Amino acid sequence: MVPALRTVDTDELISRSGGHPLVRHLAPHRVPGDTAWSYGDAVALVNGYWGGADQGGDIMVVGPAQDAASLTELLAKEHRRPMSVPAAAFALLPDGVLGRPHGWGFRWLDRPTTVRIDGVGWLPTTGEGEVRRLLDEAFPEASFKPGDPRVRQWAGIRDDDGRLVACAADTTEAPGVGFVAAITSRPELRGHGLGRRVTGWTLDRLVEREGVAALWHYGGNVAAAKVYDALGMRRLDMVAAEPALS
Repeated sequence: MVPALRTVDTDELISRSGGHPLVRHLAPHRVPGDTAWSYGDAVALVNGYWGGADQGGDIMVVGPAQDAASLTELLAKEHRRPMSVPAAAFALLPDGVLGRPHGWGFRWLDRPTTVRIDGVGWLPTTGEGEVRRLLDEAFPEASFKPGDPRVRQWAGIRDDDGRLVACAADTTEAPGVGFVAAITSRPELRGHGLGRRVTGWTLDRLVEREGVAALWHYGGNVAAAKVYDALGMRRLDMVAAEPALS
């Protein structure tokens, strides 16, 4: 039997995705008045996570490659919105469905990391100025900065002189899915494991609190991908692209 395209509410969206952490993470950002769909074992939702709600939001597709590819093709014909789809599904799409692709990765885990971690802790709110200076120097394109209402708290590492040398943000919004963002370390100290330590410690704290911890990263960031592999994180390779169908 050929699957049917169906509209679903938030509860069914999460259920039909098998409780996938990416779907759960984005569910609070469903665009008001918009919808979500299922097709076979794949699901999709319109979300305004990156501030695109005023422009119609983005469509995120999650699920097995063939069903996700079919769902993507159906939605691309009707909705002129940017889309993110699993890389395995993107590879199955006919030419001309989506254009201008770029890769990114979603990572998650539901158990503590196996890496020895020390010297990391939550920073007081009085340390936000230090975080801002570190990000301005080491990661100016970070999606989250001190003062963003979606940041709950900052984790950090200090050197022997008390200088902040690495940081990560807890940007959890969806119950049961902790989320980490804005991870960086001082450029001159990279390669010494600071990123792995601050990431691993923060992930562990969020797994303890939420049960699952996740993050995403730019597709070309090979160094970050190696860190997440070392921390035992599961991965979902994604492709973001614009609809190309007329």
